[in-house]
Amino acid sequence: MNWLKNLTVFNKLVVIIAISSLGLITISSIGYYYNHLLSSEATTIYEESVKPALLINDTRRLSRMAESKTMELLLLNNQVMQKSLIIEIEKISQEMDQKFK
Repeated sequence: MNWLKNLTVFNKLVVIIAISSLGLITISSIGYYYNHLLSSEATTIYEESVKPALLINDTRRLSRMAESKTMELLLLNNQVMQKSLIIEIEKISQEMDQKFK
């Protein structure tokens, strides 16, 4: 530390700024590394946990919709309405098939 006392004010400032810059770069690079690591882990968690839950929820929604259309189909006597409900049920079935591809 004695060598720092012998330097001029300008050189002392240069040394202090260089040390501060080196520390700032080190801390920034560590922060960038861990931020990148956290981002990749968050993506993994989303892919493994959230996406399947959304798929299950969407499947449940489509299943309930098909169930209600089937119940309505059983209770109707009108042939035209029955045909339109059958078409809607087929569309729901196709949408469910697309979800699992």
